[in-house]
Amino acid sequence: MNDIKALFLAILMDKYADCTEKFKNVSDNEGIDKDLIAGYLAQVKTDLSYMQLSLQAKLEHNVGAKAELEVFFETISMGVKELQHKELDSYLG
Repeated sequence: MNDIKALFLAILMDKYADCTEKFKNVSDNEGIDKDLIAGYLAQVKTDLSYMQLSLQAKLEHNVGAKAELEVFFETISMGVKELQHKELDSYLG
């Protein structure tokens, strides 16, 4: 699940670049590998649409991933007030 969380964070970090430090704090607290996030962020900057599709595919193929991502999003939104709930809705479908 950390793979999905890292990809989701990378997508959000690209969109909300001014909140990068807040996202880093969340990832530190959640124990998500910084190198994994950095790798995904580089890929997101190269091809955002593909990485968004990749996230959606990962959510579809991992049992319970959507529910866990909802909980994770709540954790993120506590630390990053700028987030809007529509961000999560667009991935959960």
